[in-house]
Amino acid sequence: MAAHKTLKTKQKLAKAQKQNRPVPQWFRFKTGSTIRPMSQEAKDYYSRIYTAIQHIPQGQVTTYGAIAELTGKPRNARQVGYALKSLPNEFRGRIRETTRMALQFDPRDGFLDERLFINGDSDDDEEKEEDLGPTGAQFHSGNVPWWRVIGSGGVVPVRANARMRDAHVARLQEEGVVVTEYRVSMREYGWDPPSGLAEELAM
Repeated sequence: MAAHKTLKTKQKLAKAQKQNRPVPQWFRFKTGSTIRPMSQEAKDYYSRIYTAIQHIPQGQVTTYGAIAELTGKPRNARQVGYALKSLPNEFRGRIRETTRMALQFDPRDGFLDERLFINGDSDDDEEKEEDLGPTGAQFHSGNVPWWRVIGSGGVVPVRANARMRDAHVARLQEEGVVVTEYRVSMREYGWDPPSGLAEELAM
């Protein structure tokens, strides 16, 4: 059983390295593994994704595929999901200097999670930025409305457990979005990006 878990961990790490995306801090802490830094091109793309999502108005939704198309990579819907998975929560985005393990609430998960923060005495600025997320502290769950991005057909995506999915639904309902059996009417709540936004994001 232990050998099977080790194999799965190595496979996840290899997959992340191949896709050149960041590995969460808890994963690196658990495995003791390191991963090469994201390329500047990848960081820039994540920034475009986050910026596009910031334009979604309250009470409206869009899909991973629509964000991918809006940011110039229509086949990269899955990459949009990776970007949101890498989005640090607001608390971690604000805190840079601490040396302790802290309990914090992650609004995406809907439960307390234990996170390891970077030692404030560290001189490695690159490591600090990496642990704050692929784009540093500029984007976080407090200023990127991740819950307004859902799956194709208006389906609220399946999460690791039911609580996480229900937390996603709750965030939408707080904004007046009607969710029926984890599905949202795209005709009623779908976001139509303003003309010129795609060109603005490409600059």
